[in-house]
Amino acid sequence: MKKYILFILIFGTSCATKLIAQDPHYSQYQSVPQLVNPAFTGVFEGNIRLASNYRNQWTAFGSPFTSMVAAVEGKLFNDDIYYQNPFNIALVMQSDKTLKGALTSNNLTAAAAYHIPLNRDGNKSLGLALSGTYGKRNFNFSNLAAASQFESGGFNLGAQSGEVAFESMRPFFSAGAGILYSNSMEEEGTFFQIGVSAFHVNRPIQTILYSSEAVIPMRISAQTTLQRYVAEDLLVDASLLYQSQASSDYLLASLSITKLLDQSQDGRLIGLGCLYRTGDVVAPFIFGEFNSLRIGFSYDVQVNDVRKSAAAATSLEFSIQYRFKSK
Repeated sequence: MKKYILFILIFGTSCATKLIAQDPHYSQYQSVPQLVNPAFTGVFEGNIRLASNYRNQWTAFGSPFTSMVAAVEGKLFNDDIYYQNPFNIALVMQSDKTLKGALTSNNLTAAAAYHIPLNRDGNKSLGLALSGTYGKRNFNFSNLAAASQFESGGFNLGAQSGEVAFESMRPFFSAGAGILYSNSMEEEGTFFQIGVSAFHVNRPIQTILYSSEAVIPMRISAQTTLQRYVAEDLLVDASLLYQSQASSDYLLASLSITKLLDQSQDGRLIGLGCLYRTGDVVAPFIFGEFNSLRIGFSYDVQVNDVRKSAAAATSLEFSIQYRFKSK
């Protein structure tokens, strides 16, 4: 297997250090919305939802960034009195890998949301949520070589690397919170949501490079979505997402149209759309749902400086959801 030289890794620059400290982002964030706001927990049709995203970023490069997230969320004490069930919980597992698995980051998040009904039917609600994340980063030195391992005959990978700081990367705990207002006007065929959230509010400390006191910067996120039926079987969805962390921020705008294939409760539908993330990518996407199983695919077209590289930088993302509905 090809060996990578440690001193030329992306961690060798301060710019890379900032990238490591930032959270990964997904184009299809709405399939696991707890990534942007824990108050989205329980906002779906059904009792239990399973969801997963897989993202392969910059696939043309020798060692792309690979991210995967899986989530399960459920509605507790759901008696169908209100349009939006009040108490809901979720568990989210996230894994990121690069350098062909040499560097991994694994997080486990638990979220709980309570949606306060604002009217008798509960189709207007205010959701309040808390989340907690346990995270750990690791190096696999079997794929790496350090300068201290260089000998007259080349790199001796059996020798001690001397990179003690990397071998003792400590876990961390991060806290988050969110709020979400929802207004579902079924008779008018209009659905509106707006929310704001914060992650790493306790400013957790993690090991990055040779610093054992690197603080993960707080991430602020704001979201809004408007869905409206423009015909009996056509639904238009417009969404905005703003996120800011450390010195980096972006606005993601998304527009899609959904075609309902039937009017049954389980429903079958297909849709397509496009999103733009400021200064970064344009991503067309398609999705379909059949018998509570939804599948989506998106393709990121770079509009940043990465597109100027000799190899075309592309990112692919796949999402899948399944909802268990009440009988």
